[in-house]
Parts: sequence; structure tokens; C-alpha cells
Amino acid sequence: MLPGKPGFTRVDLLDGFVQVGGKSVPDEPPYQIHVTILQKVDGQEPSAAVTTLERPAIDWEASFPSKGFGKGGCVLIGHEVQLEPNFSSFTWVQYMDIK
Repeated sequence: MLPGKPGFTRVDLLDGFVQVGGKSVPDEPPYQIHVTILQKVDGQEPSAAVTTLERPAIDWEASFPSKGFGKGGCVLIGHEVQLEPNFSSFTWVQYMDIK
């Protein structure tokens, strides 16, 4: 995570779900966060899932069904929309391992 920007902090495979954790900038509350996870597991078609978090906390998490996902490398794409103190939007990509 880059200082002063939103970012992903973890990706975990938990009992039927992939849970993605992230953090936004304090004092700049997110209005929405769109999270996309992409992964290619050997021998399978690529898997992708998308969700939108409405008015999440500064420390947030998104959960996806784990079907098609496994431990190992993945690509995470985030898009955060803020309304205060000024309208702004941030998009970022991170490569992480599902643990």
C-alpha cells in the first residue's frame, strides 16, 4: 500500500470464501469501493469476481465465493470513489498471493 492512497492489505482463502482486506486513507472516507479479483489456476479457466462496497469503513474487507480460486498469485483491482472532502476517484492494481 502506498502512503496516502487506498490499497489491499491481504487475501485469504477461508472456508468457501476468498476474503480481500484493504485500507483507505484516514480522514478521507470512501463512498464506494469496487474490488475485482482475477486468478488463473493451473488446469482451470481463469476466474474473476467483482463486488462493490457501499460506504465501507477505513479498514474494509470484501468476500467472494472461492469456487475457481486457490492459493497462489492473483491480481486485485480496486477503484475507490470519495465524495468528501472533495470528489475524487482512485484506481490501483496489486499483485498478491492468496494465502
